Amino acid sequence: MGRYKIRLAATFTSLFLVLSIILVFFYISITRNFISSRAEDSFETFNLGISARVEGTLNRTYETFVDMVDDYVDDGLDPVVELTADQSYDLVLLNTGTGLRINGVDYLFKPDYDSNTYYKQDISIYPLSLILQGYTEDTTYVAFSYQNVVSLVDAKAFFDTILSAYNVLNYRYVLIHKDGYTYYDEGLERNTKPFGGVFSEDDRTKFFNTLNTTNTMSGVGQYNIFNEPSFFAYTKLQSIEAGDGIYFGQVINYYDLLDSMAFLSNTLMFAFIIIMIVFMSSMFAVYRIIQSKTEDIESARLIHYYVKPYILKVNSKGKIFYYNASFKRVIKNYKKYKVVADINLRDGGTEAIEKVKKQEPFVAKFSIPSGDVYIRFIPIRYALTYALVGDDITKLEETYKYHREIAFYNNITNEPNMNYMKADVKSLVEDPKRFKHRNALVIFGIFKYGDITKVIGEKLSGEVLVYVAKTVKETLNTYQASLYHVSFDRFGILFENLSSYDDIDAWADRLAEAFEKPIDVDKNKFVLQFRIGQFNIDSDAYVSINEDQVYDNTILALTRADAFHSNKPVVYDVTFGQSLSRRQVIETDMMAGIEHHEFVMYLQPQYHINSERIVGFEALVRWDNPKYKLDSPSEFIEIAENNNMIIDIGRIVMNETFKLAKELESYDIKISMNVSPVQILQAGFVSELVNAFEQYGLKEHSISIEITETFLMTSFDIIIEKLKLLQSKGFDIHLDDFGTGYSSLLYLKELPINAIKIDKEFVKHSTADKHSRAIINMIISLAKNLDLEIIAEGVEDDKQFKFLQKSGADIIQGFYLGKAMKYEDAIALLKAYNIDRTASLLRKR
Repeated sequence: MGRYKIRLAATFTSLFLVLSIILVFFYISITRNFISSRAEDSFETFNLGISARVEGTLNRTYETFVDMVDDYVDDGLDPVVELTADQSYDLVLLNTGTGLRINGVDYLFKPDYDSNTYYKQDISIYPLSLILQGYTEDTTYVAFSYQNVVSLVDAKAFFDTILSAYNVLNYRYVLIHKDGYTYYDEGLERNTKPFGGVFSEDDRTKFFNTLNTTNTMSGVGQYNIFNEPSFFAYTKLQSIEAGDGIYFGQVINYYDLLDSMAFLSNTLMFAFIIIMIVFMSSMFAVYRIIQSKTEDIESARLIHYYVKPYILKVNSKGKIFYYNASFKRVIKNYKKYKVVADINLRDGGTEAIEKVKKQEPFVAKFSIPSGDVYIRFIPIRYALTYALVGDDITKLEETYKYHREIAFYNNITNEPNMNYMKADVKSLVEDPKRFKHRNALVIFGIFKYGDITKVIGEKLSGEVLVYVAKTVKETLNTYQASLYHVSFDRFGILFENLSSYDDIDAWADRLAEAFEKPIDVDKNKFVLQFRIGQFNIDSDAYVSINEDQVYDNTILALTRADAFHSNKPVVYDVTFGQSLSRRQVIETDMMAGIEHHEFVMYLQPQYHINSERIVGFEALVRWDNPKYKLDSPSEFIEIAENNNMIIDIGRIVMNETFKLAKELESYDIKISMNVSPVQILQAGFVSELVNAFEQYGLKEHSISIEITETFLMTSFDIIIEKLKLLQSKGFDIHLDDFGTGYSSLLYLKELPINAIKIDKEFVKHSTADKHSRAIINMIISLAKNLDLEIIAEGVEDDKQFKFLQKSGADIIQGFYLGKAMKYEDAIALLKAYNIDRTASLLRKR
């Protein structure tokens, strides 16, 4: 191990040195090229700025000169005399056509003057001695020519004034023609030799080829100029008259410019140091990882070498004559296992010796003080004996058991689930002895459990399920029955060996009694109700049946129980399978009914006790179809809500109700209408309702919208906002069936309601049940304190009326006053109570 570490360290050190050298080489090369490139870009940009200033100053000076000449000429004055007197220029000369007049003396042009265009331009640079015969003064001037007037400014002073602020670098500037003629060279006050002479031979050719073939506007390059490596940046002066080839250029020593980029060099050096640190750290990390992995491999090799699997040796008769150290260390009581038959198999049975002889793998279970140990043995035969080579699979077995529990038990109540129940039913129907007895499968669901969940949340509703499971088990203590938690809100019970199928009715009564009182969950009280489906597993009626058929038939019975709204068990009947086809027929007829206007409105009167007047009607929809004349409206309403046809029916209800309200407007009464949650949650419904209200021209508070408590369990905040909007538009809001849902007093303060309607179930039992009377009194007291109107539904006799009158109810509604009736009958009743005063509930008594 030590020698390996040394070799590994030496290898990494060599590799590090080689890579470091390569990295340094690349850094030097890349840095030099990068800084050189950035220096060129920077110098070119610098030159562009200065050349623009030079060009701008030349043009402004020339324009000023032209304006002054024109002004003097317009005033009839001699511009040469006036400009000389102004002293803005060093010299002001008269161009005679053949020469220049200086201080009254005429000097003729030299032949070179006419042979090129260097001097015959509006702006030029030259010494007078270069163009005039007999003139020896050699100061270089910037010359401005206009008409026959030439003004001269000392070139050095002119350019120094412009460029002094930029001379932060030790550069040398020149003005040249593209053919190489030098107008001005800062280093030589007067220099007309070809500029190409300052280049090396190769650089001169390269420079002028670039300048003349591409007609470039600006550029920069590295050249050998003035016998030293330099950068030369040049920019074309475009606006000068002969600007087709005049360039302003700057020359700076190569190393001087690079020295000015010290900040960039330092930055790159810092970046390189960081890279080297990261590189060294990475190399060290890789070294440590490889070293660690190598040690792991070596350790694993040692473990594999020194730690052996469990081994038992068995003779042909099954006697164990050898146990290895690993087996002895784990199975402390190994001596009790003298023969293979003493070993317990995981799956039960005593055929271990047979598996050994057939050399079939098997799992053995050993019990030790710390728990069970599972070892998977593979028998291997050699000579006349067998070797059992085993692996410890205890953790794997525990995992298997855990997943088995997930597959067969509900994770909330820890009761057997659907899979377990079907397995038990399968076992029953496949066992002839058990199948011949009276057996039954019951599945019951908690009525509107989803609403409970919405009120108290999933966690607390889970506690409700645990409570239900515990309580139901207590009701089964005299039965041979098993409880299952088969789905979200459904439980199953497999009854076996019943003396009579009527025993299940007795159990259902016991269930109802156990849940008669409300349960209290987080200060919310709930009365739990159940719907029960029952399938009798009768061997005489079903010679052959499987677990899926048993379950499906029980679910059909439960579905029928839901439709009946009954707490009693509904026993499966073969006709139940036809209920789905009936539902489909209803849906088809309902669509036709909407098209043929079969849905009509009936009115049920509402009577104000104190004023003895009818103050309103509840508009109730009825299906005018002979096929469904005897069916409850709630049946087709429920189907309509499930398939969204309630939207179309709701639109009919809205328009017909508003029409009736308009016709009854002169009677000063209110019309209330029921709204489904499906409707109000539909996008645009509130706007449609408000628009229709305004189109019919109805008065405020003439329409009341009735909603139920369970209505609020879905999207509470959204519905509250929509109700507030309706209330602001002149609608009243009535809370219907108060006390029958999953009431929480907390939401009452948030609700924008005007009235509470007491459910008919409380009114029905008010004369015989003290609990119902107490609830009614509580509701009335609560409403009075909240300044809400009280409407009692389902009033059917005089005793109920008296009780409600005494309790302080405001309005009653029910058969005692009148059932839902057609519009004509409603008008007649309204006249009798309100106009003719020939009818009164007080006189009726």
